[in-house]
Amino acid sequence: MKKAIWDSVDAVRDAIVAGTASSYATQRMFVLDNEAHVGTLLALSVDELTQLIPPTKGRQLSDHRIVGIMSQLAYQRSLASDFEAAWRLYDAATTVPNHVDAMLYVNALWALLDDNHHRGVMTERSAVYLPRCLPHGPRKPAVFYNAACLCHELGDDEKALAYVRDAIRFGYDQLEQMRNDTGFGELRHDSRFIASFSDPDLIAAQRERVLPKALVALKATEGSWDEMDFELYAHLESETETLEWLVPWTGNDKPPSSVLRIFGQDGAGGKVGFFRPSTAGPIEDDAVVYLGSEGELDVIARDLADFFVLVAANLGPMDVRELGDAPPPGGLRGLPKVAALLKKHFPQAHPRSVSEALAARKDAAASFVELFRKAIR
Repeated sequence: MKKAIWDSVDAVRDAIVAGTASSYATQRMFVLDNEAHVGTLLALSVDELTQLIPPTKGRQLSDHRIVGIMSQLAYQRSLASDFEAAWRLYDAATTVPNHVDAMLYVNALWALLDDNHHRGVMTERSAVYLPRCLPHGPRKPAVFYNAACLCHELGDDEKALAYVRDAIRFGYDQLEQMRNDTGFGELRHDSRFIASFSDPDLIAAQRERVLPKALVALKATEGSWDEMDFELYAHLESETETLEWLVPWTGNDKPPSSVLRIFGQDGAGGKVGFFRPSTAGPIEDDAVVYLGSEGELDVIARDLADFFVLVAANLGPMDVRELGDAPPPGGLRGLPKVAALLKKHFPQAHPRSVSEALAARKDAAASFVELFRKAIR
């Protein structure tokens, strides 16, 4: 029986020479839980691993399967304290400028911390990884957190303080963990470090990027509403991420991305989020809106409380769009766990009916549709 390419290191090396090792056909043959395949990948040099990665053209997101495999395996090896193997994989994988999963860059910096591997401060490798990973901080602020820890180990507390502030500014939501991290040593007692966690400008910016607590709780119960055509993100989409899809969606190089806080999507790729033309009030008070994959624009709920009224009745964004202004005559199947969240987080809205929530959305955020219709080219 002929062996698969990943069963043999020599076969992979032959494919590298032939120029076929980075093809999707070769990538899809790799099985992550196959010990022979993993052994083959780990036997390759950094240069060979890099040659497995297909070229990335222009601004295209590098969602190549082999990069994801390297990232997963490197993280697993880090947890198993096999940091030498992890570093080889990260040396190659982090050369990809915009991998779709930014945890690659978070975990690569984590693997460099002497506080984790206890092999000494890694000056040279840090100088390579930091410029590769830092551009992903705005969409994954844990990058800034790990960069701050790394800079402290490198003896550059000025940069460490700057990255702590960036982590807060761009929405890192585990502030107590960061503030109490013993890896910062004496820096934790620096007045500038302490002040960062109460800086009103930083906290205001952070709140614009953190998923509201009610949605965090809803995410934790998604098994009770998994039949709904709706994927709730674990974090608010960053403005950079919103801009990446909004530019082609509108055909406009400067769409009004700053007024959107996207927190989910439907199965067709339609986006769901807050329409936030002003940051003066709580984000929970802003309308929940929909931007469909075919250019549709709609208001789903007047605020987050009404969104919960609808979801508690098992109505996702697409269901609301199809219903219009009235619930179906046959009634609705309620979701007790979501109803409990509605009562806990929005007690004032708990008595509201689906009919009231559907009617209220008609007059909410009228400027949303007008603004985005004008933006479409």
